[in-house]
Amino acid sequence: MTTVLRGSDNFDTSPSQRSMIQVRFGNGFGSTNTTVRRWSIGVRALGTDIYSTDSATLGGSFTIVNDGVYAISYSDQFNTAGSVVITNTNTNLAGAAAYTDVLAIQTTGGANEAATASWTGFLPAGTVIRARVFNVVAAGTLTAAEQFTIVRVG
Repeated sequence: MTTVLRGSDNFDTSPSQRSMIQVRFGNGFGSTNTTVRRWSIGVRALGTDIYSTDSATLGGSFTIVNDGVYAISYSDQFNTAGSVVITNTNTNLAGAAAYTDVLAIQTTGGANEAATASWTGFLPAGTVIRARVFNVVAAGTLTAAEQFTIVRVG
């Protein structure tokens, strides 16, 4: 027997459930979670489906409060070639993420070149999303390219 799932079977798709958090300008990385990006400026915070935290030791995180479909985008650039990574509920935050925790990854072409990773899909309540980096030691010169956006779209 084949089971067919429709979006309405799993979550509330009403327009009143839209939420968004957008942050800009990287502020280094967590001192313990050394691959987790920190953020300087919160640009937008709408709704109650997502909450964000920023810690000098743990880095920045975005926790999903309600089940739903979310669109996530992370752009960054570094002083060398590196990768921008969107992860979910990862426990190895000082080293490489487990393959199963990576939602999206994109590698820059070289020093001071921006890269953007994006992902859209269903996330259950309690999922923790992080902007991560691989093979990076410091930010580059294009700070306007550093931003993270997460939006509940359904």
